[in-house]
Amino acid sequence: MSLAFDRTAQDEGVATGLRLEAGRAYFEWQLYYTGVPRAETVHIWLRDGRQETVLECLGLAADEEPLRAILLQAHLWNGLRDPYLYTLEASIRDENGICTDRLCRPMPLRSMGRQAGKGFVLNNAPFELRTVRYAMPAEAASAAGQSLIMGDMQKLLSLGANSVYLERGEGLVKPFLQLCDRLGIIILTDVSCLQYNEETESFGGIPVLRGGKGSLVLADSGRLTSEFYRYKARWNPEPFVYIVPESVKGQADGSFCATVYSSCHRLALYSDGHLFEFMSGQEKFEFQGIPAKGPCVVLTVEGDGCSGALSVHKTFTKLSLNGDI
Repeated sequence: MSLAFDRTAQDEGVATGLRLEAGRAYFEWQLYYTGVPRAETVHIWLRDGRQETVLECLGLAADEEPLRAILLQAHLWNGLRDPYLYTLEASIRDENGICTDRLCRPMPLRSMGRQAGKGFVLNNAPFELRTVRYAMPAEAASAAGQSLIMGDMQKLLSLGANSVYLERGEGLVKPFLQLCDRLGIIILTDVSCLQYNEETESFGGIPVLRGGKGSLVLADSGRLTSEFYRYKARWNPEPFVYIVPESVKGQADGSFCATVYSSCHRLALYSDGHLFEFMSGQEKFEFQGIPAKGPCVVLTVEGDGCSGALSVHKTFTKLSLNGDI
């Protein structure tokens, strides 16, 4: 039987050790096979984003020592800012030069984890995590499930999050890993990497994108909730305004109050098309004493190059809405 990489072993039989230092990447490849190597040779290439070879490594499959190589001026994967990927290719050839197995996969060059005194670090630099808890949908393996996951990741990016937490690593499969690498999303499976809350003495308090219990940012219907926009105002600097439907309530003097989430620092609120108030602030804006003459409370908010509008019948302002109307 021809020699092949052991796809059940670490990294599908081509286990990559990586150390980053002073702009250089130090590689060490430990290879695992399905049989006993004899006269076969193993060849490893690393190609950049233009698919040009930047590193090549050749050895005998029977060697017990791992293959080692150094890449100068390594282009590091840097999350959402720069999700740069190399391509790793490895092949086995028999004594006649015939290829008996070949493996090819995208490869980010990075180091990350929690360091004492620094918190979470990416490529040895402090990195602010904006994490949501995520659970794979039940139909994840189907085409519809893959489409659902892609939609979830797009919502995560719109939220301004840069990482997902998968409890116990459930659902951590190759397609999801590669999708997150391509989008620049960090995957966490160790709760100790998350921000520690001294008040509750726990690592909790992160929003839930899908699955589990807690501060959901998606309703059961899949629609975005007000919680989504609350976190977006905190995490995403892209200008937006969102008037919280359930916050519009009548006051004793016949006027109304409303809450707006926004990444802008100055908003203008209009009622029935007339300017009511300018307000400066951050993330959460609470307007009081808003007049409304007709049967509906008609609100419009303008920020820096963005706007939002909401019309709520006065009857509904007396109810306790859940944000999914």
